[in-house]
Amino acid sequence: MNRLARESSPYLLQHAANPVDWWPWCDEAFDEAVRRGVPVFLSIGYSTCYWCHVMERESFENAEIAAILNARYVAIKVDREERPEIDDLYMAATVIMTGHGGWPMSVFIDPGSRRPFWCGTYFPPSSSEAVRDRPSFPQVLLALSAAYSDQRSEVLSQGEEVARAVAAQLSAASPRAAIGGGTVSDAVSMLVRMFDRNHGGFSGAPKFPQPTLVLLLLDVRAASTEETTLRAIDLMLRTTLDGMMIGGLFDQVAGGFHRYTVDAHWTVPHFEKMLYDNALLVSVYARAARALAEPLYERTARRTLAWMEREMMTADGLFAAALDAEVDGREGSSVVWQADEALRAAGDLGELATALYGLDRGPNFRDPHHPEEPAAWVLRLASRPDAIAAGLGIATDVLLERWNVLNDRLFAVRAARAQPRRDDKAIAAWNGMVLVAMADAAESLDDAAIAGRAGVVAQRIAEEFVDADGGVVRSVVSSRRGPSGTLEDYGWISLGLMRVAGVLPPGELRDRLMRMGDAVRAQIMKRFGDAATGGLFDVEEGRTDLFVRPCSTHDGATPCGTSVAIHAMCEPGGNGAIETLAAISGAVAASPVGCANSVRALLRIMLQQGSGADLFSAEGAGGSDRSPLSRASSATVVQVLCAEERIVIGAAEPVAFTLRIVVQEGWHLAAAQAEQDAAFRVGLVGGTGIAVYADYPEGETGLPGTADGDRAYRGTFDVPVVLERSDEWTGTPLLGVTFQACNDSVCLAPARVELDIALDRG
Repeated sequence: MNRLARESSPYLLQHAANPVDWWPWCDEAFDEAVRRGVPVFLSIGYSTCYWCHVMERESFENAEIAAILNARYVAIKVDREERPEIDDLYMAATVIMTGHGGWPMSVFIDPGSRRPFWCGTYFPPSSSEAVRDRPSFPQVLLALSAAYSDQRSEVLSQGEEVARAVAAQLSAASPRAAIGGGTVSDAVSMLVRMFDRNHGGFSGAPKFPQPTLVLLLLDVRAASTEETTLRAIDLMLRTTLDGMMIGGLFDQVAGGFHRYTVDAHWTVPHFEKMLYDNALLVSVYARAARALAEPLYERTARRTLAWMEREMMTADGLFAAALDAEVDGREGSSVVWQADEALRAAGDLGELATALYGLDRGPNFRDPHHPEEPAAWVLRLASRPDAIAAGLGIATDVLLERWNVLNDRLFAVRAARAQPRRDDKAIAAWNGMVLVAMADAAESLDDAAIAGRAGVVAQRIAEEFVDADGGVVRSVVSSRRGPSGTLEDYGWISLGLMRVAGVLPPGELRDRLMRMGDAVRAQIMKRFGDAATGGLFDVEEGRTDLFVRPCSTHDGATPCGTSVAIHAMCEPGGNGAIETLAAISGAVAASPVGCANSVRALLRIMLQQGSGADLFSAEGAGGSDRSPLSRASSATVVQVLCAEERIVIGAAEPVAFTLRIVVQEGWHLAAAQAEQDAAFRVGLVGGTGIAVYADYPEGETGLPGTADGDRAYRGTFDVPVVLERSDEWTGTPLLGVTFQACNDSVCLAPARVELDIALDRG
């Protein structure tokens, strides 16, 4: 056993019995390499990585290769999911040096500076097994050991050069730029150009789901009134969501989404399932179900959430990181089918199975690593279920009922097979994503049961990940805590706790989750703030184990930490969102699609500000409005109606009338009793001589997006108003109504509406 046997990460534990003398990431390992005068070999991977397993079997379990490693290096193993900040740094170096990245990552480091001087990914165990002209792993180990020994100055010089390039990419602040409605428009225009009109999505093969881009389109759709923009967005949404929903990317039998497909038409997946993909896609499909009035999207959201709760929840009540792609060295063996096997499982529903899954059309999958094995079927639909139902001459509801029975039978057969390994490491950021997903599903699907379950999960996540002072740990495995959290952990946990609190009814649990979410949010600027730029670093101050303190601005498989933190700052009671977004405005302006989650935050802030114009420019001044979006403000979602066109107010008699207020669905107004400047008020606008009295309704408490105990108005309500003469009549008195419209995620700028009622002296 090597030192990894004492670690909690399932990925590290998988290597604990290797003959390689592995160290975890720690100062002692680097000190040992300095003492011995040898370089560090850093191997970064994760539990469900197929090629990580291959390299372990071929090289790290090979006694001869292990002997070279042990003699000439100090070998360190890192779980990229547990230490994302380390992975980000050395992945940047790998891409800079080689033009590509991937896992397992193989990095050779000078231990004194911790700078990488040579990088690669997978290496075969021998020259005869070389892949794409890669040298064998022993060749690489021997050559780099010799270079470090005999050409130390050149090696260190190369390390310095790589470190400068990494610093420029991950830590250098871009000059501020004007961003606003035009930035949002640019992002949508880029997505239109990137869009695959045949199959959906925004790339060719391999095809990734990219939920952050879809969420951006949903946000823009909700804010837009321009017909051309709406038609373009709806085409992108429906084509993409349909393609993923009916393809092999979605596990048609068990639910949940695989990582990506190797083809452009969503058919053959890379079979691992990641928690973060599925959490984000629950939000996507739940929100799209409501926005597009699409019950099949609701079904997909519910099935994905059910899969997460059934297969990914650990004994601790947290959510595991991932399911492996392979079983017994075979990718997808627990998922794919032979046609006769599927038909036997289907029984009397064999005809339906053939119609749904194309079992008469020939297989679509062959394991590229084992071409000698027979081809098989990845179950996917040829078209949407309602189209299949029409072709069969039955109602869609009838088909869905029979399909559920069919899938239950297929699932029972699959459950008897050997199952893929689950990485039981619970990651703070990804569990926070689950909370946001459950809140989105509860709200969009109007499901109080999901909200209730979200409250229970949120309480458990807070107990396991959050300290009394609002500190967050990155990972938990069987109640064993991992390293300190990164910015994305703080952002997602804060956002998730507050979003769940927002869908719960008033009560002690809601109050507690809101307080804990706010406590975590309060730590963000303290621990990660960059005083020089106003932005945020990815890691806390004082980290001496990193050669660069990274400050990521671009989204990867998940949104960057800064963008998530900005969204958390936009939740009720938060502040600092505009200043933090300003710090990365140059990066957002330069790459709106690469910074899609930050563009979502920008749109959210613009709606709060009530403007589609540039939020700020390089000099801090406003810019021009190039946005196709409506210039949303509180006045655009509220109507103030009155039957009176002219009111004559005599010296002796008050005049009574009624205002009718109509609030757009999904929005609410701070009630008159609320202790806010933007509380609902009826009053005089300009002039003097009239006293205004209003009998305000009491309002409701516990609406999503309101603070505890605050009252708000929604829907349609009446306000009786009385006017009477007061002091000297001067100017041109007009009646006005002041209010601020909010939904569960944003508050628009306060509005004052002047009523089209003529006021005359009697």
